[in-house]
Amino acid sequence: MRDPVSRCLCSALKLGVVLALAACGGSPLSAPAGEGVGSAPGPGTPADRVPLSSWDPLPPASTPSLEVMLAREQILGPNAIEPGKVKLWWVGVSSFVATGGGHLWLFDAWEPIGLQKDYVPIGRDELAALAPEAIFIGHGHFDHAADAGFIAGRSGAVVVGSDTICDTAKADAARDGNAANFTCLITGTEDTPPPGTVQMVKLWQDLPPVAVLQHIHSALAPQTFELGDTPFIHVPNLLPFLGYLNSDPQELLRFLTTLRDGQGGTWAYHLRFGDFSLFWHDSTGPITDAEPGGPEVRAALNALPECVDVQVGAIVGFDQPLSGLRDPRLYVEHAHPRLFLPTHHDAWAPVIGGGAAAYEAEWRAEMAALPKGGGTWYENSYPGCACDVPVALYQLSFAQSINWTRTFPQGPEIQAYAEEITERYQLAPHLHLGDEAVSADWDEDAKTWTVKTESGKTFTGDILVGALGQLNRPNWPAIEGIETFGGAKMHSARWDHSVTLEGKRVAVIGSAASAVQIIPEAAKVAGH
Repeated sequence: MRDPVSRCLCSALKLGVVLALAACGGSPLSAPAGEGVGSAPGPGTPADRVPLSSWDPLPPASTPSLEVMLAREQILGPNAIEPGKVKLWWVGVSSFVATGGGHLWLFDAWEPIGLQKDYVPIGRDELAALAPEAIFIGHGHFDHAADAGFIAGRSGAVVVGSDTICDTAKADAARDGNAANFTCLITGTEDTPPPGTVQMVKLWQDLPPVAVLQHIHSALAPQTFELGDTPFIHVPNLLPFLGYLNSDPQELLRFLTTLRDGQGGTWAYHLRFGDFSLFWHDSTGPITDAEPGGPEVRAALNALPECVDVQVGAIVGFDQPLSGLRDPRLYVEHAHPRLFLPTHHDAWAPVIGGGAAAYEAEWRAEMAALPKGGGTWYENSYPGCACDVPVALYQLSFAQSINWTRTFPQGPEIQAYAEEITERYQLAPHLHLGDEAVSADWDEDAKTWTVKTESGKTFTGDILVGALGQLNRPNWPAIEGIETFGGAKMHSARWDHSVTLEGKRVAVIGSAASAVQIIPEAAKVAGH
């Protein structure tokens, strides 16, 4: 897992904040043969609605009109589009203006105006004036897509989303007579393709194909509650809203009519620019094993091509009262980003929007729970866990520490040392954890190793080091009746800290280093 903890931005971005980010490496993504590229809509398909498989790519980047150039400079500042840089401007909830590869587009499209107004210093008119080439819609609810038709109708932007999302955008644009001014690129329907399906489409001629993932919308899901989930309910601060109440009846009516807009599926988009990748989604649903489609979505996140440099994702969800911020944490855990930008946790609506400060502590706690490097010392946490080799011989010769407290350090101290080394040498972007290697093949001609993982990813290198270890895999003894034993039982590599040993009759099976360390600690509190 690439460690996004120290890099997470826990405050909402304001308009004008720009991210110019370096890449984590990798080769450009190419579309599978026959996917994502076409020349014309299929038979019977309206010309303004094109499925992904029949899309004719947009032309290469070109110089916009003087009017558009002036609007972009006035709204976004100078050099909004720069070679070799990807930039994002946050405009409320999960909506962003984005530039990269010479192009400008939007993620989601809603001016946050309803019960309140003037939430951000930009509205739907300004977004249309930027002349976006495309609008990627994550799902069709009002706070994500209510202005897609308005903006596309005036700018000609391609609306990327499901048939339901297109219906809503066309209906909105029709109010101004602009429904015929833009094309919808249809990703699917509310239910098809199923969650976990990734489709490829070459949106622009001069950029790599975009990966489109159907995933799962946030939902109150009692069936996915797991031991260890921590409910989270923020305390709303209503005072800031009182100074920004919306008194425009037309805007209020427009807002009320959008409340019934359909969801239209839930879509995430993975874009590549040379060796840089950006992954964006505006919802995070339950993707545990208990949720239909959950394992498939996790597998798809794990299999995103190469590395994910930046993941921009919603951390607010309907399951917060039960499972806290577990669901967005799972999205981060399986997408492996170098940097994660939380969204949708801003104060965009009374009561619902808590503001970034309300989420910071809880989100940092979730990030701290992400899998870390350390191997044995991450997996083993039993009482007395320590190294049975003198630390002078155990630490790295080129990174010796003078801060050890014991000759035979305990597990947490060694784990902290491993994490410190990871940070000092910037190893996190090169780690890929939580994904088992299933094969390693040697290519005699190329003199390289190819390693394939359980999630389907492939890694190639000149040198392969087998550092598999063994102490993180529990090996239960073949004792008759162990399956039906009525008391608590645990392995040293899977210590259950919810079980107390105070006053209990405790039996330790084994006589090696782990047993030697556990027995003295257990004897201090056990009854027998």
